Amino acid sequence: MTQGAINRSLTLDQRRITGQIVSNLNATKRFRKLPIFINAGISYNQDLRTETVSGTLPSLRINYNGNLYQNPNKQNSVVIGLQYSTNALAQLPSTADSNLFNGNLFNKLSLGIEHNAILVFKIYVYLNISI
Repeated sequence: MTQGAINRSLTLDQRRITGQIVSNLNATKRFRKLPIFINAGISYNQDLRTETVSGTLPSLRINYNGNLYQNPNKQNSVVIGLQYSTNALAQLPSTADSNLFNGNLFNKLSLGIEHNAILVFKIYVYLNISI
């Protein structure tokens, strides 16, 4: 039996190798007796090949979907409802990871908030009006 040498070669194609670190954290709260829903979250993305980071620090969503008025005597007569939502977001655009902790992090954040409100009138079961 002869002993032979084992030759191994490994060729890496840089187009096919991507190293990314992705982290997400979300928390949700629903209230039992109130028609309110709150969701908050953060996300972090890091590309190891390009040495860039991006993320959301934090995002917040609040929804309210309830009745402002409902005729207590007749269940299906007149209902005035409100659908309200707000979204707040602080987003870190893609930046070099070496710039992450140099004190300029908060200057790079894109901040935004959006509000939506819809007033709903239901008259019996035949007519629905949304404003």
